[in-house]
Amino acid sequence: MASGEIYYGVNIPLPLEVFSEDRTELGILVQDGTVIAIQTYVSIGDTPPDHLSQYALSTFLTTYGQPGEVWLSTYSAPFEHNDLPFRILLFYPKQGIMALYSDNGIKEGDIVRGCPQQDTVSILTLWSPTLGWTFEKVKNDSSAYNVDYLRLEDTTAMDVATFYETFKNVDNTTCLETPANLWH
Repeated sequence: MASGEIYYGVNIPLPLEVFSEDRTELGILVQDGTVIAIQTYVSIGDTPPDHLSQYALSTFLTTYGQPGEVWLSTYSAPFEHNDLPFRILLFYPKQGIMALYSDNGIKEGDIVRGCPQQDTVSILTLWSPTLGWTFEKVKNDSSAYNVDYLRLEDTTAMDVATFYETFKNVDNTTCLETPANLWH
């Protein structure tokens, strides 16, 4: 956070009939009395099918268009219980949006595969685009994004345009593949 910025964390109650947790935090960043950013956990645990459909990857891409940047994070091998986090960050600098999609990746030989098309946004950060924030600024100012990310183009055979065209299709079955040796 920059000098003069104040962070407020507001707990929002959630219905346990829908979410596996009874609350979420809405983060509000204020500078000189003006709200400059908002961050929230959108998808909390398991939710009923179609409950957050407007935050599904294909719908999000169709609504907001092609992101300016796409970033990826995973690991070279699964942890306990075959848990292999596979994260995708969509960065929209001109709209002031960063959206995190999380999936459980699969290690197959020397490749880690993630299929985010059925996931909903996990974390959403919004800010005024007039602030000119970079990916690094948004990522580093939030503990929610506290892992290492690499550009999609540097980690997969896709560029941002191909990612957008592929994953905006609701019927897409293509997954992202990245060499395991790129990750720790």
